[in-house]
Amino acid sequence: MSSADGTAGSSLGRVSGENGPYPLHGSVGDFGTGAGTGAADEVIGYRGPTACAAAGITYRQLDYWARTGLVEPSVRPAYGSGTQRLYSFRDVVVLKIVKRFLDTGVALQNIRAAVQHLRPGASATWSG
Repeated sequence: MSSADGTAGSSLGRVSGENGPYPLHGSVGDFGTGAGTGAADEVIGYRGPTACAAAGITYRQLDYWARTGLVEPSVRPAYGSGTQRLYSFRDVVVLKIVKRFLDTGVALQNIRAAVQHLRPGASATWSG
């Protein structure tokens, strides 16, 4: 069975399978049940192709943005060749925002400045 986007019937909400999200602690069976390391300790990450599909970008864009520090994966960065980056839901939202800015003609240099305000801890500068 395949869906319109070419994946095998997957969605972002899946816990197991090829298209994530992927729990980093405990097992897939423990996800969301409070068993294992605890539901509050559970960290979920989306692999590159899934993050790309959700944000509407190419894998080449994702790789470039990660290598240049525009949007770095907060769950698990790549540590050399063969390791996979894992992106949080927040990272995927930032990817979508960057894509929207690019589509409206905002220069990448200006987008980089805007993304700095979206990073964790930057919101403290917004409160006056």
